[in-house]
Amino acid sequence: MPRICCGDSEGLQWKQVKRIMQQIFAHSEYPIEIMICEHDDITRELAAPKCQITEAKGNLFSAPEDFALVHSVSADFAMCAGINLQFRCKFGQVDELKRQQRHTGNVAVLEQDGRYIYNLVTKERAHEKCTYTALYYALLAMREHMREHLVTKLAIPRLGCGIDRLDWLRVRSLLELVFVRDGVDIIAFFYQPPSMERDTIKVICPTCSHMKLMQLPRSVSSSRNSLHREKTPF
Repeated sequence: MPRICCGDSEGLQWKQVKRIMQQIFAHSEYPIEIMICEHDDITRELAAPKCQITEAKGNLFSAPEDFALVHSVSADFAMCAGINLQFRCKFGQVDELKRQQRHTGNVAVLEQDGRYIYNLVTKERAHEKCTYTALYYALLAMREHMREHLVTKLAIPRLGCGIDRLDWLRVRSLLELVFVRDGVDIIAFFYQPPSMERDTIKVICPTCSHMKLMQLPRSVSSSRNSLHREKTPF
């Protein structure tokens, strides 16, 4: 829904309208989520967004402690693989996340030692795929919390660009759109696996007992002795 009656002709204040809506639906029998659609001409501002996005190779959890941490999750909060599993192991509180009853397009928030952890809900089930639309609305929900709590620094992975296969350049454009008017510093961490240099080793074939050459990544070349000892088959 739009910001009801907050246009130029009606002139109501959105904060007051929002407060009324919260009071009306506070005691609903079922949890209700309302997505607010915003429309404004920000063409000129997009040319020079206030947010600053820096890309860095490394571990997200190595970010400075004054940076809030962000990642995307499913509404069931399974968090059983990848960086989600790392968040679950490091911060836990899965029951608290479920208690907040957030669904697609919203954000579940944890606070630990004065640091906020934003869990962007971009799909309902872990086996589903994230969409740009769901990520956009989840970012809007996070932005609202950030404005209320004066959060200006974020550390993120390349959101949705892992198993969900979103394109990072489009995701980055979404970030610039959402934070076009906010002076937010964002560090986007990405993991780059080490180069797999090849190494040649000699092993004994257990079938013919002849010495043969075997190509292995250099990262496992330290296991030469065990390979000779176990006579690894081809």
